[in-house]
Amino acid sequence: MRTAVEEYGMLDNCGGVIAAFSGGADSRAMVHALTELCREDGVPIMCAHVNHMLRGAEADGDEAFCRRICAEADIPLEVLRTDVAAAARKAGKGFEETARNIRYEFFYSLMEKYPGFDRIATAHTASDNGETVLFNLARGGGINGLCGIPPVRGNIIRPLIDVTRGEVLDYCRENSLEYVTDSTNKDTKYSRNYIRAEIMPRLDGLYGDVASSIGRSSRNLRRDRDYLDTEAGRIFCELYENGLPSHKLRELHPAMLSRVLMLAYGKISEKKAESVHLEAVERCLKRGEEPFEVWLPGDVVCRCERGLLCFRTAEETVPIEMLPLKEGENILSNGARLVLLSAEHIKNTQTLQNVYNLSIFARVKGDTIKKGLYARAREPGDSYRFGNMQRRLKKLFNDKKLPKKQRDSLPVICDGEGILWVPHFRVRDGAAGKDSETDYLIYYIEAPTGVRTEDVK
Repeated sequence: MRTAVEEYGMLDNCGGVIAAFSGGADSRAMVHALTELCREDGVPIMCAHVNHMLRGAEADGDEAFCRRICAEADIPLEVLRTDVAAAARKAGKGFEETARNIRYEFFYSLMEKYPGFDRIATAHTASDNGETVLFNLARGGGINGLCGIPPVRGNIIRPLIDVTRGEVLDYCRENSLEYVTDSTNKDTKYSRNYIRAEIMPRLDGLYGDVASSIGRSSRNLRRDRDYLDTEAGRIFCELYENGLPSHKLRELHPAMLSRVLMLAYGKISEKKAESVHLEAVERCLKRGEEPFEVWLPGDVVCRCERGLLCFRTAEETVPIEMLPLKEGENILSNGARLVLLSAEHIKNTQTLQNVYNLSIFARVKGDTIKKGLYARAREPGDSYRFGNMQRRLKKLFNDKKLPKKQRDSLPVICDGEGILWVPHFRVRDGAAGKDSETDYLIYYIEAPTGVRTEDVK
């Protein structure tokens, strides 16, 4: 542990350490070893314990154990008792996420309560890191997920990050350290426990000390990631001026492009965009067609036009008012456009074809137009049939992961028989055109962010 503390500067200029103490073997070993290091360096240390109130007498016993150990070692201890299960239900989040959030909120509150204590030490080990990397790998995580648990993140330090669980247990035996065992750690219905109990031992049997091997890989990946992130920051600062030039973005390597886009997104939103969203932006850039617009989490819109790509916060959605559609251009109340043209007209008008090829379009049979088309906003329970199945719009939107503001801005195109087409999806069964000159094409062109009808008339 001393090597990791020194290598990563965990106690450099440290005013005091708050050690997360569950009473388990990992935290017991960390508190014992860290106390010695802190006292050598004249750094004050205190412990923090969270009783999640989930295991009844067992949880209370863990709390009592931590109180006794800290009293015997003359280490100050702060305890938080909280019903994590109730908090998770109230927040509508998973138990593990809620418990983690509560713990860190408690730790940070202690930093405010005790000025000078500026580090939080957690007992994550090399084995925890290996489990985390395998978990992220199975879920298709990118380089950040495979970098595992960072040794230092802000005020948080992890002194045991290079120590395996086996080495922790050896340390406890050698130093006659008591510790408690959380019975829920044996429940393999939790994916992380399954990886710990089933996967890691099998890999150890094949390759030896897998946790240490994964730790070395994580270290190498963190080094490479840090370089890429630094280079992306430099490029972003060079290119950004009220937006990013799209032609310069197209010249970037994909690994650099994704990072530059993430930096641009992060300028206006604290929420994290998933890779699937940025990939949509990257695909649009690669096609070289402008303008385009991609909606992202946090009500953010990425819009690229006239050679400039910008991320903007979406304005309040303008309601779509019912509008009968005529041949030619139809401007909706939210500023979007629906253009209805015959296939023959498109064929003979190359300029229009080039313009409207940049939009979303549907091809419908000519006789459908005679039934009278109109556009309206979506309504509760909306559904229509395509692919020989009745499809509910709500499920279609959920499956495509469309943000709420984009859902509210999409028009529903109807005729006398009901819903005919919704942009991003297919035409109703029996109404799709078949490359006939009697067909009509309906082009949907999204409104610039925040534009209303009166702005474009």
